[in-house]
Amino acid sequence: MIQILCASLSFLTGIVFTVQSAINGRLRTVTANPVFASLASFSTGVLTLLTLIPIFHFLGIYQIPDASQLLNLKLWMLAGGVIGTCLVVGSIIIPKRIGFASYFSMLVTGQLVGSVICDAVGLFGAEVHVPGPVRILGVVLLLTGAILVQKR
Repeated sequence: MIQILCASLSFLTGIVFTVQSAINGRLRTVTANPVFASLASFSTGVLTLLTLIPIFHFLGIYQIPDASQLLNLKLWMLAGGVIGTCLVVGSIIIPKRIGFASYFSMLVTGQLVGSVICDAVGLFGAEVHVPGPVRILGVVLLLTGAILVQKR
């Protein structure tokens, strides 16, 4: 049951990410600046997170990290923010040029290829999941589908 729930939430997240790209694209049009549009989007995200941190702490869901935990951070662990910024800026600029379907088909295919590689090598200490023939076939089929989506 949890597998179905997580898969469904992942699918819905993909839909919402497309909607976010469209919203951010409109923000770009109004501001005439994709970097400013990204900043505005991230700013509301930061405000949302600053609201959720104390709520989750109060509810006992997650604790606020203490100083010793923060001192254990490595600089590379913050790269996700840079990558996220590139992803949002790209999702604002690229779909306007090639369309949402073309952009997201290649984005999702790239995510799957990257995920299979990360699973295969156990990137950053994750559990290793060696891809079998069926998983590799799935990647090839998704790549084929993404290429077909590029055709108009």
